[in-house]
Amino acid sequence: MILVIVIAIVGFIRCDDSSINGAFIPGDDNPNEKLACVGIIISESQYNSAETDEYIVNKANITGDSLMIEIQYGGGCGPVGYELNTDGLFMESNPVQLNVLLAFADDDPCEMVVTKNLCFDLSDLANYYNDSYQSTGGTIILRIQDFNNLTYNF
Repeated sequence: MILVIVIAIVGFIRCDDSSINGAFIPGDDNPNEKLACVGIIISESQYNSAETDEYIVNKANITGDSLMIEIQYGGGCGPVGYELNTDGLFMESNPVQLNVLLAFADDDPCEMVVTKNLCFDLSDLANYYNDSYQSTGGTIILRIQDFNNLTYNF
């Protein structure tokens, strides 16, 4: 138990915000600030080659065209990178299903438990579906790797 406390203190001391180079991701420090959403990447080759560091999805939900994901990971000393990938291959079911992968990169030596809120704009996915099925709306079951399926209605 004492060893865990010592490791946590050392990790906290080593993990100060000065190594982030002033980067600020909306929504992390100020709960009243709107979280900026990034687009989903629809590419079979990029989906198949995506690599990811370890993280846990605590929760996820879809509101309108936004997918909100709360993740937890070990780090805190430096910047992180992430992107939401799909292979774009609809599984023919009713409604159709689509594999989704959160590629996450956290290249720092710290082990502090960090919780981060991420937001992804799914509107390109809706357009992709509408172009594929010659429609003006629909439903997709998003099969998020290592998490539950979510239903996206548009």
